[in-house]
Amino acid sequence: MPSKEAYFQDLESIVTDSVYLTASPDELAKEIAENMWTLSVSEELAGAIAPEEVQAFLRRVKQNRRVQLAQRGQPGGLRYYLWHDLQAGQLRFNFISVRHEALPFRASITTCVDEAAIIRAWLQASSNLGAPHLDSADYRVQVYEEVLLNL
Repeated sequence: MPSKEAYFQDLESIVTDSVYLTASPDELAKEIAENMWTLSVSEELAGAIAPEEVQAFLRRVKQNRRVQLAQRGQPGGLRYYLWHDLQAGQLRFNFISVRHEALPFRASITTCVDEAAIIRAWLQASSNLGAPHLDSADYRVQVYEEVLLNL
């Protein structure tokens, strides 16, 4: 089993990856595709990783995106959002321009004000300690959202 240090080292390229931004509603699909990252973890690592460690990693990613906004002189900001994709067993996050008014989900969403709660749910499900039951009839995606403003 790889260590959690090796796991986070493997994610390092996400921290400095370039963000793709557009003001055009016609390019929203490309912006979503270019700016979405997924995290998966083994059952063993899920039990070893603390939610705070994932949050520290995500803070670094968000800080890098703020720097990229400032370097580009990009007006406005970015909408950062995070969710646990139950079907894929992944933690997913994305950045889109604040110029896009709504989050691009087809499913119904519920806003979650606690980023750590979504991370905990993902880690618990990944470790099989509390895998949630997916009832598609009334399923709502829990999404954490934060606006990152230009520095």
